[in-house]
Amino acid sequence: MKILVMSDSHRIVEPMISAALKEQPDSVVYCGDGINDFKKFRTQFPELESYAVRGNCDFKSKEFPDTLTVDLAGVRVFITHGHLYRAKFYTDPVIYAAEEAGAQLLLFGHTHIPWHAVVRNVRILNPGSINDGKYGIVEIDGGKITAYNRRLNR
Repeated sequence: MKILVMSDSHRIVEPMISAALKEQPDSVVYCGDGINDFKKFRTQFPELESYAVRGNCDFKSKEFPDTLTVDLAGVRVFITHGHLYRAKFYTDPVIYAAEEAGAQLLLFGHTHIPWHAVVRNVRILNPGSINDGKYGIVEIDGGKITAYNRRLNR
């Protein structure tokens, strides 16, 4: 399973569409801050399985949760924007939240800085800001998780 991970579009939809066309994912995860952009994006790709959470700039949107825990291809995934855990300053709180949820994979945004790592058996991916052409890819195959950051050529 190939998952396109995006965050922080901040009123710009075009890079989201470009990333999806380039990557041809099976699923999309949106980590907040531009939830209306994500809604527009979803109309272009209604066939894609998609998951989204709201961010600190999505305060008016009650239709999406602050956090979401889902199972994708047999992997438990914790999704959040990161602001509730002060992720711009510390990563430990958001990692602990993922661990408490029993997640093997943590996806969050907020910092606009692409990052991936493994901490205490949790694979972590922050895609950066899709507004800047930055996004992430997660591949899950037989329970093995591979995550990496990518950038659109502009």
